[in-house]
Amino acid sequence: MKLALGLSTCFSRLQISLSDGENYISTSLNYLNQEEIIFKEIEKLCLRFKTDFGDFTDICLVKGPGRFTGMRIAYTLATVYSVLKKVNLWGITALDLLAYNTLESFKDIKKVRIAAISHAFKDEFYLSFYEFSNGKLKQKSKIFWLKEKELLKKLYNFDGYIIGDIEEYPGIYSLFDSYKTAPDNISRIIPENIIKAAFYFKKKDVKPIYLKPANFEVK
Repeated sequence: MKLALGLSTCFSRLQISLSDGENYISTSLNYLNQEEIIFKEIEKLCLRFKTDFGDFTDICLVKGPGRFTGMRIAYTLATVYSVLKKVNLWGITALDLLAYNTLESFKDIKKVRIAAISHAFKDEFYLSFYEFSNGKLKQKSKIFWLKEKELLKKLYNFDGYIIGDIEEYPGIYSLFDSYKTAPDNISRIIPENIIKAAFYFKKKDVKPIYLKPANFEVK
């Protein structure tokens, strides 16, 4: 049986999902020291799936950008596991994941631009542009690390659709009153979509993305 594990340890919430390709079981917990509970929470999901920690064929992880120390938790678990067992590793950025959340909304639209945004620290944000065209979602820019004023300048006259993470930064959409923004139910890290998006983009690079110096990491 193909069994995938999805992990996000980049932000304040520990997000874990398990899937056999058809069914998904997930958990989302707000916990500071995620390394203390991650194995216990994975084991809980394994029990619900009637499987074992050693049965994973794929591990999908959010590789950042995000908390400096947090990103290393999922990365370390995944890479050590891959040494001990044959497993496929898939890396996805938080912005890839937010953009992926919009797919259902655009399935009947021919073309639309998407700006995925996540909060970095204080008045700093991460931004990347995507485009949904002819049924496919593609990243169209690198990830930018921007101050609030720089972010608004970058988005000046943007005619697409903005999606942010309101769990990490509840007031993010207040910055974009004149823009089209995503509904609240998809403006977040959705645990099962870690797996779905990782298989959609098929990126094998799982190394954490460090766009900020360690001394600026989000506590």
